[in-house]
Amino acid sequence: MSGEATMARDDRLLVHIPFHYSPQRLPFLHQVVRNFQTYDLAHIDIVVDSNQASTRSALDSLSLPPFIQIAIAVHGSLKHPFDLTWVHRPAMATQLPNYDYFLYLEDDILIPWPSFLAHLEDQNRLTGSGYSRGFLRLERDHQGRHFLADFSEPMQKPAILQWGGAAFIQPKYPYCACWLYHRSQMAEFIASSYWPEANYNHCNPPWAKGKGRLFKREKAAFGMAYLP
Repeated sequence: MSGEATMARDDRLLVHIPFHYSPQRLPFLHQVVRNFQTYDLAHIDIVVDSNQASTRSALDSLSLPPFIQIAIAVHGSLKHPFDLTWVHRPAMATQLPNYDYFLYLEDDILIPWPSFLAHLEDQNRLTGSGYSRGFLRLERDHQGRHFLADFSEPMQKPAILQWGGAAFIQPKYPYCACWLYHRSQMAEFIASSYWPEANYNHCNPPWAKGKGRLFKREKAAFGMAYLP
């Protein structure tokens, strides 16, 4: 996969977050949006794709710095609730010239600024390897212990890639409910067969085969993880 990108103070980030309206989930969404205040970027546009206009008033209480702008895109005629995770595709594809980085994440995924920087640094390091850097999704139980919820079983012998003076683990379950690409990678993604919603089954990890619509919403968050 292609690589470019060194961070600059005038860099711009476009974020899309699907949010199927639920008052119980609003605190998570608020926390995710507020987290972007810690990013040292020139400008961040956040688009919340929602099924209800109520999401607009639910976000009115957020006080954000001027470098962050938030918009609500309402999609009220979905054929299926899972389709909400794919509605960002047409709009995002038109914005390729306008941003340096593109991020898609679910409404309860928080990416700290140091993790954002580390991702981009490693992505550059992996240039020419044919691999793309992802995230490991940590959750916390009631005792405050962190665990990897996406791993249904321990990795006995994880595949390890040595590249660019660093070691990378290739997890059996790479799902992390988000993807992050710089502009040249995003252009590659948009041009791939993985981009159109109609081709969502082109992303077919071995453990999801035959699951049909069950994994449609998750496949929107795989990015190029299984791109040949």
